[in-house]
Amino acid sequence: MHAEAARLQQFADSSINVPEVLEKTDTYITLADCGMQLDSFLRAQADPDVRVRLLKQAVRTIGPLHSKGLVHGRPKLKDMTLKGAADASTPTIYLLDLEEDPTAVMSARNAQARDVWLLLASCAEFYEEPKAGLHKLIEVYRTTMAADLAPELRALARSRRIVRRLIEILRLTDIRGSYWATRVLQAV
Repeated sequence: MHAEAARLQQFADSSINVPEVLEKTDTYITLADCGMQLDSFLRAQADPDVRVRLLKQAVRTIGPLHSKGLVHGRPKLKDMTLKGAADASTPTIYLLDLEEDPTAVMSARNAQARDVWLLLASCAEFYEEPKAGLHKLIEVYRTTMAADLAPELRALARSRRIVRRLIEILRLTDIRGSYWATRVLQAV
């Protein structure tokens, strides 16, 4: 709990939207309300243009984070919230669940590439054509990132090539997001 509270403070100090820690103990932390889980909101959203705009905004939250040398660890849409009206030009997206710090076991650049892969995988379900949609999202990410992570993104995709092929052969639809994220990153 203390490590997650410390990471939340580190992100807040770096001007990354995270909920304020209202209380922390040895057994729990209490966070300020920061809206609805983004994945739930997107599933309920009927307007595909709103969904795409919010997906792009979610991806835009990760680039500045990475540019500051930070890593989320698991930036899936379920670990983001939306506060404010979705039809506003820029509702606020908050990052949650920072309990995992992958830099304890891998380099920051590899962890950032993993962040991108996990985020893209969670976005795939919101596209009828995931490959085209995720290609657009990776380009949005690349415009927000200070350093080029292309080598790490391609290496990550290569390391998952066998798994991607198994998903394709076995038609495992429940993990299709991982499949499409891996395919898109191969082309970076």
